[in-house]
Amino acid sequence: MVFIWGNRGESKHVGYLIDTCPQCGTAGPLSVFETRRRFTVYFIPTFSYSKKLFMACNMCQATWEVPDTEQGAIERSLIS
Repeated sequence: MVFIWGNRGESKHVGYLIDTCPQCGTAGPLSVFETRRRFTVYFIPTFSYSKKLFMACNMCQATWEVPDTEQGAIERSLIS
């Protein structure tokens, strides 16, 4: 019997946040993305074991990870 397992990364756009970009200083909407790592069995995703939020400036295209301590506040402030 062959047991095939692995992991897969997924990324999705979850919304926007009005703030100032730390890179270029432009005030406006920043895109918020969520990435997840999922454990797979026979190429079927079973459960997530890692979740991170990233923000991206729509003007300068700078991208940065949101610290774990701020993720809850960012998720509550999202604009669809």
